[in-house]
Amino acid sequence: MLKDERGMAFEVADDSYKFDGFPIPQGTFLLDVFKDPPLFEGDVKDSWRNVEDDDYDRFTEFIDPLEMCCYIYNEWDEYRDNFRDGRYQEDSLTVTDYILANSPLMGFESEEVDAHFYHNDPAKNHEVAERLESAREKLTMDIRKRSSPSAVNAPRVPSHLNPAFDMRAIPLSSLKALLKGESTKDSDDEGNLFFNYIGKKRYYGHVDEATIPEDIWKGDQAHKRYSISSRGLSMFIIETISRGGKYLAEIKEDLIEVGKRSGGYDYGPRLFETDFPKDPFNLTNLRELNEKVERGLKGKKK
Repeated sequence: MLKDERGMAFEVADDSYKFDGFPIPQGTFLLDVFKDPPLFEGDVKDSWRNVEDDDYDRFTEFIDPLEMCCYIYNEWDEYRDNFRDGRYQEDSLTVTDYILANSPLMGFESEEVDAHFYHNDPAKNHEVAERLESAREKLTMDIRKRSSPSAVNAPRVPSHLNPAFDMRAIPLSSLKALLKGESTKDSDDEGNLFFNYIGKKRYYGHVDEATIPEDIWKGDQAHKRYSISSRGLSMFIIETISRGGKYLAEIKEDLIEVGKRSGGYDYGPRLFETDFPKDPFNLTNLRELNEKVERGLKGKKK
């Protein structure tokens, strides 16, 4: 069996594999694809090793089903977490960046950046994000990496407590179409407007290797390095409506209406068989979710 430098079998593309939306020829070593990604459909790199079609059935096989299930489960876990909070898209701004920019009384960082959403000027939403990027204060934070376990000075990055929210995640052409109520089907992002996840170079790799390298998404693909996570979007909506309202009753009414139209707000435990809460002021929703999680952890029937 041909193995990589870590002693694990290489992963190769099957006849339907796609990398970032681009079809990859059957038998191609996926590790090579991650190292030298395609820039357009049909862009087959000379650096890619491959198993010839005539030899594909003889020299490839599926790994043990139980082992495969473990890899798939881990990958789904990482995909879900990145969708909810964008933790692996470290170039992305966070919802905290926007909230602080709209909180001049906090007295630091980006007092002159008006980080509201601009319906009538789509380009300004990207300009705001660029200004927030340049104004982002460096904080002392524990990045919890094995190579540097102590606290370091580093910019704010998305996490489960500070989810990603960055308007640059939506290409300007798509943002203009959305605000006009037009279809984005033919836009350059292929309809994937808020979120992208490239996966790990190595199927067996640690979760730390899920971080997206900068050299994959650049140029007209740079927007994919940013994210509007489901938690970040929920927090931005809640904060925006709460800040803009005058009376608590009206704020609650507006939040509930938006929650009903959008399907709810993503916060609380990771329990997907339950509808998202529609009223963020109603803590009963959160208590019910916590109780279901606790019953599940205890092995009781739901």
